[in-house]
Amino acid sequence: MPTALVFLLLVAHSYTRERDHVVSETAQAARAVAATVERDLSGARMAARILAASPAMQADDIGALRMLADSLLQPDLAVSAFIVSDAKGRQRINTALPANFALPPLPQKWAASTERARAYGKPQLTSLLMAPDEVPRLALNLPLPRDKGAAHVLTALSPPDYLPVLLRELHLPAYLGAAIINADGINVARTLAPQRYVGQRSSAPLLEQIRQAREGVLRHATLEGLDVYTGFRRAPDSSWTVAVTMRTSTVAEALLGSVVTGSLILALLLGAGFALAWRVGGRLASTLQELTSQIHALAQGKPLLLNKHTDRESADMASALGALEQDLRRHRTQLESLVTERTLALEKSTRLLETVYATAPIGMLFVGLDLCIVMINHYLAAINGTSVTQHLGRPVGAMLFDDAVRADVERCVRQVIETGMPIVDRELKGHSGQQREQLSHWIVSYHPIFGSEQQLLGVSGLWLDVSERHRSEAEFRRSKHLFGTIIENIPAMVFVKRADKLSFEMVNRHAELTLGRSREQLLGKTDHDFFPPQQASAFVSADRKLLATGQMVEIEQEAVNTADGTTRHFTTRKVVLRDDAGRASHVLGVSIDITERKRATEVLRATTWRLEQSERFIRTVTDNLPGMVSYWDADLRCRFANNFYNEWFGRSSA
Repeated sequence: MPTALVFLLLVAHSYTRERDHVVSETAQAARAVAATVERDLSGARMAARILAASPAMQADDIGALRMLADSLLQPDLAVSAFIVSDAKGRQRINTALPANFALPPLPQKWAASTERARAYGKPQLTSLLMAPDEVPRLALNLPLPRDKGAAHVLTALSPPDYLPVLLRELHLPAYLGAAIINADGINVARTLAPQRYVGQRSSAPLLEQIRQAREGVLRHATLEGLDVYTGFRRAPDSSWTVAVTMRTSTVAEALLGSVVTGSLILALLLGAGFALAWRVGGRLASTLQELTSQIHALAQGKPLLLNKHTDRESADMASALGALEQDLRRHRTQLESLVTERTLALEKSTRLLETVYATAPIGMLFVGLDLCIVMINHYLAAINGTSVTQHLGRPVGAMLFDDAVRADVERCVRQVIETGMPIVDRELKGHSGQQREQLSHWIVSYHPIFGSEQQLLGVSGLWLDVSERHRSEAEFRRSKHLFGTIIENIPAMVFVKRADKLSFEMVNRHAELTLGRSREQLLGKTDHDFFPPQQASAFVSADRKLLATGQMVEIEQEAVNTADGTTRHFTTRKVVLRDDAGRASHVLGVSIDITERKRATEVLRATTWRLEQSERFIRTVTDNLPGMVSYWDADLRCRFANNFYNEWFGRSSA
């Protein structure tokens, strides 16, 4: 009875322990899958940063951008195709199709997905269905900002069998299922019935646990109604979660089978042991020392010396030790082969990383947990004014020239190490070691780097120099202010009208003073709102003719009625302004007030007429006088002589 009771307790304890072990393995599998998915998504994000910072993206050079995208599709990158689309839902690049293939517009669901990524300004994990009979594919939408125009969106497509292949690479059992859930609780990848359940919301109990904890294990019912154990692991930025499931029936069958088999074996062994203990005890005692020495030799890696044994039990044990020795040698050979394979893969990844560091058009570095530089590329080293070799092993702050920049960088790196959360697109300004007298501007991002066990390895930093852009923007603001100052103070009426409505869009201060109306009263209104109907219709007709011909029009004199009821005269020149596409967008007019000049001209004309009349009268009077009349200037030159004078001296009046 005591033996049976102890046996039952042992069976119960074994069942509980094995069940807890299986549940623990499910959680470990979730962590392993999450680490691998994070590695693959980080590769896609790195590719997006390289494309966004490339000159081809800013220049909208599709050919060069396609070549760069093709070069980023490396065998060890878990991406089968890159798709770049614009704000209108058009595909600009699709590496899955030939370069000269006419790219169709994105389907409506795809376009909506890329628009969300563009609107949020951050990566969005989703699933895309390439064809009705295919498996939905995991896709990562990443916005690609540009200096001019709306941002493009890079879609990194994973292979259709991405998740099953990942489980096989991790050597996970076939009875495990896996799923990837995005931040909205939607299944974006799934090994079980993906065509049916990818794109649907995951089960409510699982989503509730994900919101409460970063990782854990729970028992719940799946979308298919199956009772499962699920281990989950949420990404560091909470944008996605990996869930690994195992059916409870599978666990129960495996555990019960193991327990029943173990129980039967244990029962048989107990019975056989009680029956044979006395018989084999003596034989085992005689060979115990020899077997012990062989076990010690096996543990030390020495070859076994299989001597002849007098009893079957010791001979069987010696044979088992020999088989074990062969298994150990075979496993050691396999382990050495695996180590060699992993070493080659690591060297390849290292070369790829070095190539990315060497060719990336942005500054890149990796800082260890001790805040010392482990890797840095030539771009960033040149900004600091020293070589790459001089940076390695030095504290990150020691290589920075500007004290404020040094303090900010050290604080951000420490924050990422303490919190495990990235710092993205932080604006930084200061003096670099390369240009110490000139203020520089950078866009800086810091990302934590985790190992296979989710342990923090260090911090990766990205530096993008935007100093030239800041200087261009400042110069543009200065030019715009100077232009506005000139326009506001020029002694002429300057106005701009929209080409479609001919409404005033811009007027200067001289126009306000001349027309007697404020800028608020003029903007958005047309000529019919201020001038008499006939005069306004004439202005509108002239503007329409100008837009139709596109030729500059110069009006030497036109009358304009002002707000105080007076009429003033202007000389006006009008030209058509066009947009980037060459379409007429505005009418620019410059009018100079010639009212006073016109009045002076009329007075001068009247005075000249009166002088001419006076001169003819004087000539008539003097020519009829019976005497000589003449006029001489200070140089004694004759300026006037009458007919009597000319006849007397025999000269003509000329």
